[in-house]
Amino acid sequence: MHYIDSQNNEYEYYDIFLNSKDAIEGSTDPAVTRFNIGNINDFAPTLYRYGENATCQLKLKYFEIKQTTAHFQTENVSTILVEINQSLPNSVKSNTVSTDNPRNMQQSQVIGIVPVNSNKNTYSDSTSYDNEFVTSYNILKGDITITLKDQNGDVLTDLDGAGEHPYFLAICIGFKKETR
Repeated sequence: MHYIDSQNNEYEYYDIFLNSKDAIEGSTDPAVTRFNIGNINDFAPTLYRYGENATCQLKLKYFEIKQTTAHFQTENVSTILVEINQSLPNSVKSNTVSTDNPRNMQQSQVIGIVPVNSNKNTYSDSTSYDNEFVTSYNILKGDITITLKDQNGDVLTDLDGAGEHPYFLAICIGFKKETR
């Protein structure tokens, strides 16, 4: 898929579908799963052009979790933060100021947010929220760890479908097309 942005840069995009049951690590704790996507070039040969790029664009396109709204309400979860194992260069989040941490902002690892439609909360538009692209390190260089956290940054626990690996997601990875 190709796209041309407002500065007339052409981007090439690829979709990656991840099911937590296929993770190489995370069978006991599906809220933290690891996938090796370094061999993606075996199946998408045009990606070889971007293997050495330092960064890419990432977007959480779709997310599904085997969990009920009632469970999230009981656990006081209103939003799921989908994070990766590297800080994102152009993304920051708030952090509690303390003696050990005098800064209120820190680099974020969040590639997407998912409202869980808790009836305890009011959302801006939870039915059609669309995550945007974020700049990330090049995830094609090996393993990626996906961590599911709540709105307070705590790793989700007590997932009902834990033994069945409860989530499925689609991420879109984009690279500025190289001119030849």
